Order: sequence, then structure tokens, then C-alpha cells
Amino acid sequence: AVKNAVHLLGKVLDLAYDYFVIEYMIKHSLVGIGPFFPPVLFPHLEVLEENWEQIRDEVLNARTQERFPLLQEVEPSQTWETNGNWEILLLRVYNLDIPENLNKFPCLSKLLASLDDVPTAMISLLKPGAHIAPHCGYYNGVLRYHLGLAIPSQPPPPRRLGIRVGNQWATWKEVCFQTL
Repeated sequence: AVKNAVHLLGKVLDLAYDYFVIEYMIKHSLVGIGPFFPPVLFPHLEVLEENWEQIRDEVLNARTQERFPLLQEVEPSQTWETNGNWEILLLRVYNLDIPENLNKFPCLSKLLASLDDVPTAMISLLKPGAHIAPHCGYYNGVLRYHLGLAIPSQPPPPRRLGIRVGNQWATWKEVCFQTL
């Protein structure tokens, strides 16, 4: 009986969360409902796109000097990719800069310093053939900005190079950013 009551309470709380929190965020969103948003809504981020080649060169240079940590090494609870194909290097987390990592990227560091509304930033590298399992982030009210720096050509069907949010796909391209 207790197990059933707890299960029922969980269902009620899930529905309340979906109805009140998600609906509230949708109604009060400054950018609308995603999952993908046009870059024109974020003109202040164009500075990253304008400097993409310099950022790319810094990242590729740093990567030749050292391996970046695997996602599981940084955050063991994340199981979205467990084959060692996803490397990340945190640069800023919840408005706290990580100087030892930012110092490796002078151009990117300077650009991020000018973007006070970017609370978290990281370099993310996926090895060829990597697949990230479907997952949900911690919080649905965070927009993620992806700047493609070194994107391989599209593989032949049925394989796909891109990102899926829900049932919508976007393809990666160099110099093109996706906001989701």
C-alpha cells in the first residue's frame, strides 16, 4: 500500500511539474518555444562566429598538446556516452571561470569575458563514430549554444551527423551555430 501511495504521489508531482513549471517557463520565455532558435535572437553571440577560425586553431593546438578529460572523468554520473568518445574541457561553470583552462585559449577567453550572460562554457570533442544517447539536461530553462569548429562531412545514409532534440534534427556545419 505504501509503495502504491509513493508511486501515485510521484505521478502527481510529475504532472504538477509538467503543468506548472514547464508551462510557466513556456509562457514566460523571452525567446519562445524551441527546440532550436534562430541565431538572430542572439546577436551578441555573433562575436564567437566572427572569430571561429581563431577559436578553432586554439582548440586544435591545445588538443595536440594534451588529451581533454572524458565526460565520465569530469562528471561520473553522466552516462550519455560511455565508450570514451566524448572529451570535454570546462572553461566556465555557473559564472565561475576556470583560469587554468581558459589560459590555453587567449582569444576565446577574451571573447567569453565580454559575454556576461554566458554562465557556462566548455570545449566539447566527439571522436568519429561517437553517439550520445538521448538524455535530458538538468534544467529545461537553459539555452545551449553550439559553435561548430571542425565538422567532418556528412556520412552516407542511414548514418547522420547532427543533433536531435525531441524528434527534430539539425546538422552541424562549420561557422554555423545552433542554439537549443
